[in-house]
Amino acid sequence: MISTIAWVGRGKAKNTPTKFVDVDQDGEGEQPEDLQEMQEVPQPVEEKKSKKKAKGGDMEEEDSSSEEIEDDAGATVDERYNMDDYSDGEEMAWEMEGDKDFQAHMSYNIKKDPYVTSKNLDTINELDDYLIRDSDLIILAGVSEDEEVSHLDVYVFESVEQNAYIHHDYLLPSFPLCMAWLDFPVASQTHEGRSNMVAVGTFEPYIEIWDLDIVDCPTPIAILGGPEDLEQLGVDGPLTLVPGSHTESVLGLSWNKNQRNALASASADHTVKLWDLTNATCLKTLTHHKDKVQSVQWNPVESPYLASGGFDRAVHICDVRTAAGSTMSATLSADIENIQWIPSPHHNHILISTEDGFVYCYDILKGMSQPLWKLQAHTKPVHTIAVNEKIPGLIATGSVEANAPLKIWDISKGAPECLFSGLEDIGQVFTAQFSVDEPFYLACGVKDDKPLVVNTLNFPGVKNAYGNWTEQKKTEQVPDFAKMAISSGAPLTTSRTTTLHAGKNKARKGKGKKGGKKK
Repeated sequence: MISTIAWVGRGKAKNTPTKFVDVDQDGEGEQPEDLQEMQEVPQPVEEKKSKKKAKGGDMEEEDSSSEEIEDDAGATVDERYNMDDYSDGEEMAWEMEGDKDFQAHMSYNIKKDPYVTSKNLDTINELDDYLIRDSDLIILAGVSEDEEVSHLDVYVFESVEQNAYIHHDYLLPSFPLCMAWLDFPVASQTHEGRSNMVAVGTFEPYIEIWDLDIVDCPTPIAILGGPEDLEQLGVDGPLTLVPGSHTESVLGLSWNKNQRNALASASADHTVKLWDLTNATCLKTLTHHKDKVQSVQWNPVESPYLASGGFDRAVHICDVRTAAGSTMSATLSADIENIQWIPSPHHNHILISTEDGFVYCYDILKGMSQPLWKLQAHTKPVHTIAVNEKIPGLIATGSVEANAPLKIWDISKGAPECLFSGLEDIGQVFTAQFSVDEPFYLACGVKDDKPLVVNTLNFPGVKNAYGNWTEQKKTEQVPDFAKMAISSGAPLTTSRTTTLHAGKNKARKGKGKKGGKKK
């Protein structure tokens, strides 16, 4: 089953991801033979001629005779240039003037790239699949197979061809519960650049940070919280935790897009924690919940405001700059399943789903004494709410309801209107998210171990309501709200990051713990 899912924006991933190569104690390692073969740079023409001369006298005589013919003014063109000895073009293809970029050449048409020396079609096709083009969409899926093996799959989704395949994956220590994509270089000494990383929460009391641009990496790039001894990662038994770590499962994660080094986490230990990704440390612990905290979300515009909800049926809105923590709260009819903010310009509206099948909408500017509306979305728990960041008012809800696990809604007119209800053949929807680049595409995590990608525009109700939608370019600048003091200023703590150098990497032990449901 897929318990958590996320999209990666176009152009965020490296076109040619780095392939992790383990090294021995001497700091030396070998590339796979097929990769060496594909990346072998051809010798210049002059070097080829000199090598031919070095192989034997016959070759030297042939070259010298060729030179004599070239000097003969009366020779024909075929004789002058020795055309009879030329190949059918296999060798001539490499004798090109100019130095062209290998990776850029491959990204357009690898099969016509003169610098790819492999004649093995399977090898070329494999390398072609390895490349990530700027037009490709990336889907991250947290998968648990038979409640025994858990892993994070990185899918390439080609929207034009309607084709998806696993590009690479990472082994997780236990059942994945949540994830948050990060555009922040967590394990780098410089923090101004862009990156392509993901934070993953599992049944373990720590958060793993994976660099999605590194393939076949056996360990995460950094750990938030967790054991003092990183050798205990993925190993059964009691852990000695670092100060500031969660003590139980991590159920929710949210990355602050405006304050890029800020990550919030929700846990079964009844706390919400704020993490500084600059040095992988916990800055603040919020303790206003009285039971497990299942969902946490930063406001998409006003960066200091954080919403959280849990099994105590309470929703809290916090200004993390204040010492008090919770600013306002509401108690609902059942345990909180999921929280999502509405994008700008209605970023003061918040959606909350509950275990008894309801979805609430509050305007926090009016307080939380009464919701703007309350919707009986499903007859079973509403596990997920997907809010479309590009198309105003378009949302989706997912549930384990047998005959209608997925529903699409239009909330742009105030009262919600159901545009689609069905997909009973897929059984259950545990998680869902709309793509920002292709806003009608909805990725769903279901009981199968492969994500379900739905083009919602194919549903008649969605087409009637939004068929004429076109993206409007914003003419007004979004106000830059005051940002929180989130940096501790301390240097990167190398003891909390897993080093990718000289033999210090160790593969995970075991295949992952037995998973289960959140509760």
